[in-house]
Amino acid sequence: MNIFNKINSSIQKLKERAFFNFLLNKYTIAIVIFLLVICFFDTNNVGVWVKTEKLIREQERQIELRSNEIKELEKKIDQLENVQDSLEKFAREEFYFHETDEDVYIFEE
Repeated sequence: MNIFNKINSSIQKLKERAFFNFLLNKYTIAIVIFLLVICFFDTNNVGVWVKTEKLIREQERQIELRSNEIKELEKKIDQLENVQDSLEKFAREEFYFHETDEDVYIFEE
């Protein structure tokens, strides 16, 4: 019986403290439960937010990479359209074009 009295007296001392009363306030408990449900158990929880943010960053990197590739290709197209010698060189290298009296030898590494 002595142990129960000590436990009961220590609980009474805890209840007298302001912080403990604040934690046991029904509004504080309701807010904590609400935040836990929203952050961890909802369909749009913190894990989903993190995955979505990671996916967005990856797609932004892909957009930047593709836009850089497009700029490089536009420069190459502009060069091919404006300089006749470069167009002929490109056709010979990429598509193995040749004139009728020429022989083309392809060396692969």
